[in-house]
Amino acid sequence: MLAAILVAATTQSPTLSLERGGPGDSDFRYYAVSDTFIESAKAVENYGRDPLLSGGPGKSILIKFGDLRRIIGPNRVTRARLILSQEIGDEPQLSGVYRMVTPWGEGPGRRGLGLLETPIEPGAKAPNVSATWDSPLGGKAYGRWQAPGGKGLADREEVKGANSVLNDRVLVIDGLGPAVQAMADNPAANHGFGLDFRNAVDFSSSEAATGRPILQVETAPAPLYDRESNLQMLYVSCSKDLATVTPNSGEDLTWTAHFMYHGTQSGAIRVSWMVAGQEIISEFPAGLSDGQEGTVTTTWPWQSKGTDHRTRSVVVKAEMGPVDTDRSDNVISFYEAARPVILPDTGNKASYARAAQFLNDVALPFSRFSFALDGVRTGVRIQDFKGPGTMEVKTLRQTAREILIRAGVLDLGRMQVGASSGADRLSTDPYPGITNGGDTRNDTGYPGIMGFPAEPWFDAATAQLRFEATDLLAATEAAALHCLMTPYGQIAEQTPKNTVVRVIDSNGQLIKGARLEFYSRKGGKFEGVPTFTIENIEGGIAPLPNQGRTPFPDFDDGVLMVRVSRDGVSATGFLKSWQIVDSFARGNVTSGIVPLQVPLPAGKASETNLAEGRIITDSLDTLPTKLDSLIDGKTTTTYDWAAGKAGWIELDLGKDRALGKVELQFAGAKCWPAFNINVFSTGQKPEAARTWAHEINGLWMLINRGENGAISYYGTPTQARYIRIEIPANNSGASLAEWRVFGLE
Repeated sequence: MLAAILVAATTQSPTLSLERGGPGDSDFRYYAVSDTFIESAKAVENYGRDPLLSGGPGKSILIKFGDLRRIIGPNRVTRARLILSQEIGDEPQLSGVYRMVTPWGEGPGRRGLGLLETPIEPGAKAPNVSATWDSPLGGKAYGRWQAPGGKGLADREEVKGANSVLNDRVLVIDGLGPAVQAMADNPAANHGFGLDFRNAVDFSSSEAATGRPILQVETAPAPLYDRESNLQMLYVSCSKDLATVTPNSGEDLTWTAHFMYHGTQSGAIRVSWMVAGQEIISEFPAGLSDGQEGTVTTTWPWQSKGTDHRTRSVVVKAEMGPVDTDRSDNVISFYEAARPVILPDTGNKASYARAAQFLNDVALPFSRFSFALDGVRTGVRIQDFKGPGTMEVKTLRQTAREILIRAGVLDLGRMQVGASSGADRLSTDPYPGITNGGDTRNDTGYPGIMGFPAEPWFDAATAQLRFEATDLLAATEAAALHCLMTPYGQIAEQTPKNTVVRVIDSNGQLIKGARLEFYSRKGGKFEGVPTFTIENIEGGIAPLPNQGRTPFPDFDDGVLMVRVSRDGVSATGFLKSWQIVDSFARGNVTSGIVPLQVPLPAGKASETNLAEGRIITDSLDTLPTKLDSLIDGKTTTTYDWAAGKAGWIELDLGKDRALGKVELQFAGAKCWPAFNINVFSTGQKPEAARTWAHEINGLWMLINRGENGAISYYGTPTQARYIRIEIPANNSGASLAEWRVFGLE
């Protein structure tokens, strides 16, 4: 046994505040917060998606913060506090804080909606992997807590020394440091906390728009050992190729756990397999020397169902003597039917193991959409390392991307339109997933038949709804993994039989009577001749001809450049094959409607700049000499707007003019993320102003449509004298160099 020399901490590490969607590290934000409440009066109901956590008599709140080792790193926890924002009720009377011992699932249910939105197995009392008063995981099998409400001695352990204080409707539960340290040390045994209250109280949940639960963690440098002694689990292989074959129910399969040791000598190694709650023990008595790998095997009968792999989990843990410098990496958990992946043998197996575990623990369960309310229903498992590979250092995101692509997920990065493609403009997906494309926004609440906007143009249907983007999986990546749950699944076949394009302008209005030319990309460049053309689209909507099964000649590299022309003016938009995969996943099997938004002018703009020599004012009472720099024709002089300020800048054209185009030139890519261009006429007050153009993602627009830092905006034909840029609060500031206005010919 190795003697350890402890090194005193001399530097205090920063305090971490963990909340769903909050800061993480350089690879991913932090998402791994699961929370719900369970209620005796509704013993089979799940509330995992409810915006409130309800506590009180006959209720318990469950909350878990996972992915702790990635965020905390090698540091040790010195203090931890749970912070809850109270929404309803009198001062909370906390009666108990518990560390949950039994695994439970957050689930997709919500108060008032029941299970109407939730696909469940016939005969199931609750959705799979969803906590209720009766069951920690729900589903058809519906295994029960030891005691109802998870109050049995085998369900939870009291956290001694926990205390609470209420300050301005914010409840702080302190004394959680040792429990959080244990959760970070042993992720497989981290099942979060249970909270009981004597009185009825409601707190914001991690589904709420604001006031989400926060785990505040103070850390210090961990003690150092005089030498490393670390046992790591690498991967688990199966005797059968589960990518192409589904075993018969009850068929025995052999599984092999692969692990590695770093240090002088490990001694005997014990491997425990927890298969759907049943434990199997394997022994490796010889031990391992430095850098050596070892294996053990076991067998059990196959029981997984194809509809939801999460009902059959496997946890494999390797243990040796008491000295293990990092016990957080000696466990691998996966689903029995998870997608097997073969990776190159680069000598970097531990990095791949960490990335696979991150995908299973965080990226897949917290990538949520209308068709995956509580995340992806399967996982990934490393089956083997074969073939050559370069020994390059990769980030967690890069490694996770490689695993997904090798699992069979589309490489959405191939569908981006860069400067070398010969397109009229760029088109990079604004909310990309791990494979660098697609849309990570949760579309729940949006009518699936309408088609979700792919680019960040203003859309009246989405403007009033909150669609949170992540940096995890895009909807297409989640849909692909669901498709791969069945043997021989092909994502190109998970598309509508017919595709209908809905052509709309930059303000969300249908473009009627236009001509559409569709250009395919080959060899990285768009062809000079249209693949097909549609004349005079009626009502702004048109069905597309299929080039095989879909409108895309090359589905994997699926992108079509569309030139929309009407009345002598034209604009360009793009259609990508991932859009129709998403449409199919949202239930559009026969016909999928895909929105195509383009900045088509109402008419041809004149070449005369109407802003020259006019009067500019703003809400900040800026000196006229500074404001005049916006219309002096010089891009070297700028007008700077400080971050966080709300207000307006107004241009007086002297008299009513027919507006054709407003052009804003920004310096150094410093553009407001969102603003409106409002207009009003002579004799009208600003209160009567009407919105002429919307901006909802200025930086994306600058990168994808900007020309030398200038963005052109087009609106509905109108007569106006005053043009006002309305800037909301909480913006990132801007540096505006020129403001030009053009009328119509």
